[in-house]
Amino acid sequence: MADHDLLMHCSKRGAPKEFAGADTALALDMSAITTGKCAQIDGDTISTGHVLELRVDSDACSTGKFLMCYGGASMATETLSVAEGSKTTDILKVSCSAATAADAGAIAIAHSGAIATGGAALYVAASGTPANAASTVATLAFTGTDTNHPIVLALENLGTGTDLLLTNTNAGALGPKLKFAHDSSTPGDNDVIARLDFTSDDSGGAAATHAKVDVVMTDVSATTEDADIQFHAMAAGTLTKYLSVTGGTGPVVNAGNVKFMTSSIQANGAGTVTIGTVRPTAAATATIGGWIKILDNAGGDAYIPYWT
Repeated sequence: MADHDLLMHCSKRGAPKEFAGADTALALDMSAITTGKCAQIDGDTISTGHVLELRVDSDACSTGKFLMCYGGASMATETLSVAEGSKTTDILKVSCSAATAADAGAIAIAHSGAIATGGAALYVAASGTPANAASTVATLAFTGTDTNHPIVLALENLGTGTDLLLTNTNAGALGPKLKFAHDSSTPGDNDVIARLDFTSDDSGGAAATHAKVDVVMTDVSATTEDADIQFHAMAAGTLTKYLSVTGGTGPVVNAGNVKFMTSSIQANGAGTVTIGTVRPTAAATATIGGWIKILDNAGGDAYIPYWT
């Protein structure tokens, strides 16, 4: 197909030319170009259509690539670059009506080569000025039906390196900040506004949550809010709340004993404090810089004086 035939064919409104077998519908060989563009499509007058639409309506495309951008090993610039001016709609949009395979998705990034120092398989950078504190460099949003409670972001590491690294290069005194926001339209008392689950497989291969941390809004009244931080751990197969940091009260032991110094002092949460008979393994001294008061509810309090 000659160059002018290709241009005429692309401008027609009728049925497109069909290709079959191993034919190539469109091939651009611009190997001699060093600083220009292999292809440029201008659609300044398009208001509601698409400048470029790639469509595969048949399931017959099972092993090939719908769109493949390949950059050689000596390429020092972008393989695929999408630039925009001041648009208010999507610059690059990828839609997938269904992903039935386990590793299928609207966007799949596979990096099989070695990653150089400071390199990344996926790199997203924003150098402009954000409009406000709600502006984001990258947003992952699930807006579908919450039937099976999908995972919005999954990080999988087959190695032993760091799974998640947060770096803040600001010269200020505050380092990286992780924010959990529960933006509920109907906030209520005792809402769990954030949760950390720690899961692993047991000896039978079943996944279970073996520890968790909950942040609970015990009172959502404006200007007088109260919150708890609750710590749970697995004990004999049951996830048990052991400690709460309660707003207005402080630490509260919910189960078990509070132990200090090899079980020498225990408080069982029922009003009993036991000083054990465990002898230190070496000479030790307990120093109390004041009088010791032993309370008696009947009014017969006793004091052990402190003399200097």
